[in-house]
Amino acid sequence: GSATRGVVIGRELTKRYEAYFRGTVAEALAACGGGGGEAPVTLPLKGEFTVVLAPCEGAGRVSPAEGEGAESLEQRIARELLSEAPPPLNKLSKTLSQEYGLRKRDVYKTILDLTEDPDRLRGIDEAAVRTEPER
Repeated sequence: GSATRGVVIGRELTKRYEAYFRGTVAEALAACGGGGGEAPVTLPLKGEFTVVLAPCEGAGRVSPAEGEGAESLEQRIARELLSEAPPPLNKLSKTLSQEYGLRKRDVYKTILDLTEDPDRLRGIDEAAVRTEPER
């Protein structure tokens, strides 16, 4: 859940009383005195803060589609590249980055990695075909 998501909080960055906190969201809440418990406040809510959250668990690993039929990014790339009329790599990376909520350059790198290893590309596609549910 979101309480176990990683977080880094920087307080008063580049100033004399600069402080950092690393932990989970739940631990950060407790450190700021918002946990309702008896834990001491180790990160007073004064001054300027910078908060950095870790990515959500599983983010970007499968398509936005829910359920059993969800297609992984690599499966989708393999299917597109092995089609009769594969799209240009730049266009494919743009489309997939939007669909999967990933950075375009990360998707493009994955595409390049797969195009450099045609056996792996075909293996991913064949595995996807074997696991497709019957209609």
